[in-house]
Amino acid sequence: MVKPPAISTVHAVLDRNGLPAAIRTDNGVPFASGNALFGLTKLSVWWLRLDINIQRIKPGHPEQNGRHEGMHLTLKTEATKPAAFNFLQQQERFDDFIGVYNNERPHQALGGAYPGDLCTPFTPNLRATRRA
Repeated sequence: MVKPPAISTVHAVLDRNGLPAAIRTDNGVPFASGNALFGLTKLSVWWLRLDINIQRIKPGHPEQNGRHEGMHLTLKTEATKPAAFNFLQQQERFDDFIGVYNNERPHQALGGAYPGDLCTPFTPNLRATRRA
């Protein structure tokens, strides 16, 4: 069975980092659907099957996900302005940003700690868990 790209991408992230207790999202695709029962998509149903709590912000209120929105602003400012000459150079800028953001920049919300120091990878492999 072919998985939608979002599920394949999220599966790789969860496989590498482990299962969170909750995931906070906006109400856009692929996280929610206005045409589905309870707004559930294949991705959100999969998360529920993995016992991940889904936390949705109110539509039109990005401030409810302020830390995430702040990270996007920092990413855009530091890695895309000006844009790189080509896709490979732009990807290198994103990769460099991730390294600095997680391992070289203390975060006020973490009491001055680095996200990379606080991340505790989950040891069991997702391949042993239920799938979408």
